[in-house]
Amino acid sequence: MSMSWATNIVLIVLSVGVLVQTARLMIVFRQFKRAELKDSVSALEHATAAAQVVLENLRTVLSVEARVQSAALADSEQVREELSALRDELSVMVGVGNSVAERIELAASVARMGHAPIEVKAKPRRRSERPATGLPRTSIGKKAGNDPQPKVALEAGA
Repeated sequence: MSMSWATNIVLIVLSVGVLVQTARLMIVFRQFKRAELKDSVSALEHATAAAQVVLENLRTVLSVEARVQSAALADSEQVREELSALRDELSVMVGVGNSVAERIELAASVARMGHAPIEVKAKPRRRSERPATGLPRTSIGKKAGNDPQPKVALEAGA
């Protein structure tokens, strides 16, 4: 019996809820009948027109902004290419500087030891790092065709 009572109570609660919602809908329908339909339609048309104006302004702004952004992007690509070329050039310069430093260090150590200069074979380089003159480097800091030791004329006894 308690099961039937519980079911009846739930049905009563649901029926009361349906009656309350029906009463609310009837009130809204009465207000809608009383209100002038023209006022509602004109307010809706005004809101629609305002939304269309805002959307048109957004389209205009976005079309102008898209052109500006594409131009900025093209400029940044050009700057990126220039910076990449500078990076490559600087890496070559650093390589040349390191090579010169190694040669100076070798020459200083040879001078400290008092030995004759040792011919140093250049490390293999990439094609872009070769010297601009086409002469190969043969000894410490000298190009082919130049004597690495300055010739000193010694006067004998006169």
